[in-house]
Amino acid sequence: MTAYRLCYHSLLFHFKKTYKKTMKKQSYQIEFILGECPPKKLWESISTDLGLSRWFADEVNSIDDSQMSFVWDKHEQIADIRHIKQSEYIRLHWQDEPEKYYFELRISRSDLTQQVTLTVTDFAYEDDIEDEKQVWKHSISQLRRILGIV
Repeated sequence: MTAYRLCYHSLLFHFKKTYKKTMKKQSYQIEFILGECPPKKLWESISTDLGLSRWFADEVNSIDDSQMSFVWDKHEQIADIRHIKQSEYIRLHWQDEPEKYYFELRISRSDLTQQVTLTVTDFAYEDDIEDEKQVWKHSISQLRRILGIV
């Protein structure tokens, strides 16, 4: 019975892994209201290697004007900077992902309330979206702490 279960779980894991390769990721967005956070300070936190290394990854290094290296638990991922508009948004693409997938961090400010919002756009498989959102919520809570936002 134990060998059967092990074989079953191994096959199920392999099936899910293979199945996901045929699935397409879906875009999703999350908005984080950051109150009266100074946009310049927020921009530095989402667009520079020093800023990103304080809340997003263990280590972040600019390779050149178009690439950044991100390290988590000694595992490195390289991202290409696809689009950047000073003080507004940065869009990055992981090199090990298909070209159509990216993640974007966008700053906006309400003219009416002066509230600053950070909008995250990312891609995930449908059954992983909620988990991915939780990861972003945790990361943004770190960013809030660093920016002094309660």
